[in-house]
Amino acid sequence: MGGYRINRKGGKGMKWLILFLLFVLNILNYTDKSIIGVAAADMMKDLGLNYEQWGLISSSFYWLLFIATVLGGVLSDRFGPRRVLAYMAIVFVFRSRSHRRWHQPLRDHDF
Repeated sequence: MGGYRINRKGGKGMKWLILFLLFVLNILNYTDKSIIGVAAADMMKDLGLNYEQWGLISSSFYWLLFIATVLGGVLSDRFGPRRVLAYMAIVFVFRSRSHRRWHQPLRDHDF
């Protein structure tokens, strides 16, 4: 199955670490989706959107999720799940950091 060997020596600790990291990333993902729902009314008002337009924008997230899931599966088959998950976590962290940096006023201690 995929040609991946499981290291039998000391592999249990790594498996639990990966499971824990997946759990943490899943909680962050769920939190992101939940916060959008809480902020929906204010965002609709600020952007001048009606419920139909908001529904289209909200559902676009699930289309992107579908595409990313398929792409992630293909990349995991090619490069291995550890590398792909590590890369996704690193990209998530840096994208979150850059988003925060660009949407706050610049301060001297940010540099």
